[in-house]
Amino acid sequence: MTPIHRSSTLALFLALALLSVCLTASAASAQTPTPTPYNYETRWFTVPLDHFNFAHMGETFQLRYLYNDEFYKPGGPIFFYTGNEANVESYCNNTGFIWDIAPEFNALVVFSEHRYYGESLPFGKDSYTREHLVHMSAEQALADYALLLTSLKSNMSILDAPVISFGGSYGGMLAAWFRLKYPHITAGSIAASAPVWMLDNSTSDFDAGNVARLASNVFRDVSQSCYDGIAASWDAMREVARREGGLQTLEDELRLCRGTLQKYADVRYVLFANWVSPMYGYLPMSDYPYPTSFITPLPGNPVNVVCSFWPDDPSKSDPIDLVRAVRATTNIFYNYSGDASLTCFNLSHGTGMPILPDETPWDYQTCTEMLLPQGLYGLPNDFFYVHPWNDTEINQVCEEQFGVTPRRRWLSKLYGSNQDWKTASNIVFSNGMLDPLRGGGVLQDISPTVVALLIERGAHHTDLRASNPLDPPSVVEARKQEVEWIRRFIANPQPQAGVGCDKDKLSTTAIVVISSGATLGAVLITALLYRFCRKTEAGSEDGYTQHI
Repeated sequence: MTPIHRSSTLALFLALALLSVCLTASAASAQTPTPTPYNYETRWFTVPLDHFNFAHMGETFQLRYLYNDEFYKPGGPIFFYTGNEANVESYCNNTGFIWDIAPEFNALVVFSEHRYYGESLPFGKDSYTREHLVHMSAEQALADYALLLTSLKSNMSILDAPVISFGGSYGGMLAAWFRLKYPHITAGSIAASAPVWMLDNSTSDFDAGNVARLASNVFRDVSQSCYDGIAASWDAMREVARREGGLQTLEDELRLCRGTLQKYADVRYVLFANWVSPMYGYLPMSDYPYPTSFITPLPGNPVNVVCSFWPDDPSKSDPIDLVRAVRATTNIFYNYSGDASLTCFNLSHGTGMPILPDETPWDYQTCTEMLLPQGLYGLPNDFFYVHPWNDTEINQVCEEQFGVTPRRRWLSKLYGSNQDWKTASNIVFSNGMLDPLRGGGVLQDISPTVVALLIERGAHHTDLRASNPLDPPSVVEARKQEVEWIRRFIANPQPQAGVGCDKDKLSTTAIVVISSGATLGAVLITALLYRFCRKTEAGSEDGYTQHI
C-alpha cells in the first residue's frame, strides 16, 4: 500500500494541526503518558460496530471512557467530553475547565474516547486496514456517545440529569453536532475552536489561504523581522541545498539524521512539508502564556521565544544564518525538554514529532468526510513556501492510500451550513484570536442561544484549559460567560430554536463583557439578547457577537 505522500496538503499543518491533537511527548521519544492531575475510573462500554447498517447487527466492540462521580450530587448535570482524535487521557488532562467547575455544579464527569483512537479499536491491531476503517466516521462516534449517555443515565437512575457537552477543535465540532443531532440527549454544548465553517467550502469566495495567513500574522504581531525572516528562510534553505554538499550541510545545520535529504526534492517534500511548516502552524495554536506539554513541551509565549532567534534585518543575512535561525526555532519546538540523548531528528516516519501514534485513522477521516481545504500561498498572503490547495492531488493520494476519494461538503449537508444553523440552540462557539483555526470558526452569533465568543490573547481552546494565574483577563471572562450559559442551558434545555425573542421572558442573569482585558461593566444577558432581537427584527444577518 502506497503511503499518503507528505507533499500533499493532507499532511501539512493545516490538516493535522487543525485538530486539537493533544500529545504529551517530545519529538525525541515515543509518547510517554503524563501523570494525570485528576482522578477518574477507566471504564468500557459495548457499542455496535455500525449503528446504521443492519448487515452488521450484533457486531460490537469496547469503547473506553473515563468516569468521575466525586463531585456528583442528585440533581446535578453530566459534564461530557466528546473525545476526538487521540487517546482519551490527553483530553482529560488538558481540559481542566470541566474539572474546575464540576464541584460548583455537582456534576458527574465523563470523558469518552473516539472510536478508532487510543484503545477503542474495533478490530484491535488490525483496525486500520481498508476493510475495517469503513466503520470510522463522525456520525458513528456521535451515535456511540448517545448510546453511552443513555445507558449511563438509565443504569444510574438519573434519567432527568441534563448533559452539557464539551469539546475542543474536532472535539468542539463533535460537541456542536451532538447538540444539533441529539438535542434530547444533550442540553447544550461548549464548542471551543471548532472550525465547522471550514467544511462549508462550496462558495466561490472560499478562502483556502485564511488559516496560513492567520498563523503568519501571529508572528508578525510579535515582530515584523521575525515574519520577514521566516518568509525568506525557504529560499535560504533551497540555496544552501543547491551548493556542493548542500544537502549534507542542511542535515548538519538542522540536526537531521544522516540520509534524511537524499535528493533536492526532499527539501520541499520532506524538510518543508514534514518538519518546518507544521511547526509554524502549531506554535500560534499553542501560544499559551505559560509552559505546556499539550502538543509538545513548549515554553510560555512560544511565538515570542522563537521570534527572538531571527535577525533584525533578514534581507542582509547570509542564507546559512537564516538556516541557523530555523534550527534554533525547531530546537524549541521539537526538543524544548532538552533530551540529552537526542543526537539527530529522525523524519523517516512523517512529522518530526509523534502527532499521533498512528496517523492512519485521521488520514482516513480526511479522505472521506473531514476534508478541510487549506493551502500555503506565500507572500503576500502568508510567510510559508507555496503549496496551494489542490483537489486533484488530494483525490490521488486518498485513492492510493485508502481506495476512496473525499465526499466533499457532506458534513455541511448532514449538519447544515451557516444559514441552516439558525434552527439550532444552546451552543457556545468560542475562538481565540491567536488561533489560526478561527478562520474556519463561528465568529458571529447565529441565534439568541447559539452564540460566539471571541477571546483576545486566546490560543487553541485556551478557555477549556485549567485556570492558571497567567491567564489573561479575556480568558478568565470567557470562562465566566460560559459558566453562565451552562446554567442557562441546564435551566432551559429545549428553547424555541431560532426564535427566543420574547423580550419579556429573556434571562436576567448578569454577565461581564471584557474587551482586550479592559472591563466594560456588567450587562445583562437580557440586554444582549434584546440587542440581538432588535438586529434580527431589523433584518440584520448577524446578531451580537461578544468580543472578549
